[in-house]
Amino acid sequence: MNQKYNKTVVEGEGGMVRSNIFIADGLCQIAPKIKMRTELQYLASADDYGDWSFGLLELSLVPHWMITFSDMWNNGSTKTHYYKGLITYNIKSHRIQAGYGRTRAG
Repeated sequence: MNQKYNKTVVEGEGGMVRSNIFIADGLCQIAPKIKMRTELQYLASADDYGDWSFGLLELSLVPHWMITFSDMWNNGSTKTHYYKGLITYNIKSHRIQAGYGRTRAG
């Protein structure tokens, strides 16, 4: 995906941020009620904070449980990791989630 984000219009400063984003994802059924999903993303940009990488690993234990681990890493200017771990329980229209990690601004 090729993206142009006008940071000045949306956030009030920063100019035009141009990037190319590459995404790969996959789903594997391990057993009848167990699924593993992976997602990898790479954002390439010479603007703003530079390049970013993202990885996600999600284990679904049907019908209620989901365990997720992810890491978003700025491999451009800051070299900062934003890791996260979540445990989710779904029942009917309700979702209970507990997690730990670091969140990027916003």
